Amino acid sequence: MARLEGFVVAPPGLEGVLKDELSTLGVRALQLTVGGVAFMGGWREVYGINLSSRVAGRILVRVARLAAHSFKELSRGLSRIAWEGWLDPSKGASISISTRKTRLYHTGKLEEIFREATGLGTGEGANLLMRISGDKCLISLDTSGEHLHRRGYRVLAGDAPLRENIAAGLLLAAGYDGSRPLLDPCCGSGTFGVEGAMISLGLAPGLGRSFAFETLPSFDSEGWSGLKEKALKGASKKLRAPILINDISSDAVALARASAVSAGVGEMLEISQEDMESLKPPSGSRGVLIANPPYGVRLGRPGEVYGKITHLLAGPFKGWRWGVIALRRGVYNLPNGASECIDFTSGGLSLAFHMGGMP
Repeated sequence: MARLEGFVVAPPGLEGVLKDELSTLGVRALQLTVGGVAFMGGWREVYGINLSSRVAGRILVRVARLAAHSFKELSRGLSRIAWEGWLDPSKGASISISTRKTRLYHTGKLEEIFREATGLGTGEGANLLMRISGDKCLISLDTSGEHLHRRGYRVLAGDAPLRENIAAGLLLAAGYDGSRPLLDPCCGSGTFGVEGAMISLGLAPGLGRSFAFETLPSFDSEGWSGLKEKALKGASKKLRAPILINDISSDAVALARASAVSAGVGEMLEISQEDMESLKPPSGSRGVLIANPPYGVRLGRPGEVYGKITHLLAGPFKGWRWGVIALRRGVYNLPNGASECIDFTSGGLSLAFHMGGMP
């Protein structure tokens, strides 16, 4: 099997969570870096990460590293790459170009040079990325296609929506593994609940979609079918612990129900519409409370909403592990005992995920 240098793109701020997840998936030679995690492996690892990673945004394979002191030097390097081993030249390719601290900053000129040197026309074929920094050029091949947060179940998004992979990453960061009850008291479109169900069921997030690597000359259809079959056999048909999601808004509850049904877990989640102060925990073990209050847009003043969450954790949900999102520069009445915090970005906002409670 060919040895590949790969790079898994992470949601900003969740690189460490992604690295931990990749380690549990058996990916080796991991290196944490800005924007994601580098790894060494074969196409099987590339397929497996696309299929099973809940946190990844995209998986790239490094095609070449070239010197780029001049347009001429870059052109020579591009012309030496055996492109037929990476993609189908007859289908053309799209190319995304970015530059940093280089004299070769004109993206239009760079694409012209790329097309002339490689003979690759435009088309619906592979997606390539050219990154030039200083006098060095990195060419990468996108193996994912559509962004990996698109699981295919979300119908519409409510207020303050989180991408599915960010929601999954925060659940993992909070210590949720599906074996304990989960509560989202202000669920919005239900993303935490659906992602929590997929974790509890052991359901691979990529089972219901296609990937760019399936169109490449190197594609091993038999190996890919085997990975999917193994993932299906490893999934459970029943949650290991209850998942409760709630919202005071009827519109939000309707969105959450639609997303859960679309994801195939509609009958598994306990979905309610009431003021969160009325919520009670399921009997049995302690669990995880996770919340993404929409910063006062829908549920009232921020201090009031976060105060209600604090009262839940001091009252009926005392002893539960918790994770709550807040604006990084906001002033909120957060629960006492926050011991960890992850700074991340979502939708252009600078956010903080505060965590605390029993591990």
